[in-house]
Amino acid sequence: MEAKLVDVLPAGPGWQYEPKWDGFRAIASRFGDAIEIMSKSGKSLARYFPEIVAAGCNR
Repeated sequence: MEAKLVDVLPAGPGWQYEPKWDGFRAIASRFGDAIEIMSKSGKSLARYFPEIVAAGCNR
């Protein structure tokens, strides 16, 4: 779930809060020896994280 900017935090049970840091929001997937890191728009982010991609190939 993507965080949304609000003026006031909601109250009550069941809420979790996530600080917004500068950086990437990504999901990483592994298919056999292949690692893919994708943005929420579906673009590959693998070039920004070559060490993660390389680590997946060394398993």
